[in-house]
Amino acid sequence: MSRIHYTGWAIIPANDDPLTQRPYSMNPPMMVTIALDPGASLVAQLKEPPEELTAKVTATGMSAEGQPEAAFRFYAASETGDFRLLDVGAWEVSFVGSDAVFSARISGAAEFLKLIPQGARPLIVNTIDFERE
Repeated sequence: MSRIHYTGWAIIPANDDPLTQRPYSMNPPMMVTIALDPGASLVAQLKEPPEELTAKVTATGMSAEGQPEAAFRFYAASETGDFRLLDVGAWEVSFVGSDAVFSARISGAAEFLKLIPQGARPLIVNTIDFERE
């Protein structure tokens, strides 16, 4: 698998309307560890999005405990269009040291991918990686 680079990322602290709400500005592609509260979302801008990709979200193991099996919802949008809910395969969770890695196949990716955690507790996210086969 080869890595898909993103050109920027952003947080939407309270994502009231996942289909239309966009970030005000993007951060450089060096993502830092962030806490995603329930109702918040993380948006990544992909350089060259393929139709299908694998998303890997690495979070602290402590914050991952008790998260639902379908840990995230993904939405995609082009530069100008509204977001649309994506078809996500079954989520797999593995543990690497003290971290939990959530991974799933995603179909229908676009330039902007929005990730919304589905748990009732905050999730501490260390990294998000996208890969193509």
